[in-house]
Amino acid sequence: MHVDPEWIDKVGRLMHDGMEADLLQFAEGTTEYSRLACQIPMKPMLDGLVLHLPEQQY
Repeated sequence: MHVDPEWIDKVGRLMHDGMEADLLQFAEGTTEYSRLACQIPMKPMLDGLVLHLPEQQY
């Protein structure tokens, strides 16, 4: 999924040296705002978080 640019600093950017980055390298259409949903811990400060789904997923 793609985190809305206005939220990326609150959510946190992708760490390019971890397993999440390894998995995302196989996804099509990733951007600098791409994250795996399971890697975004939900907390009160993210109330109202805007996420965008890619057009295609596998």
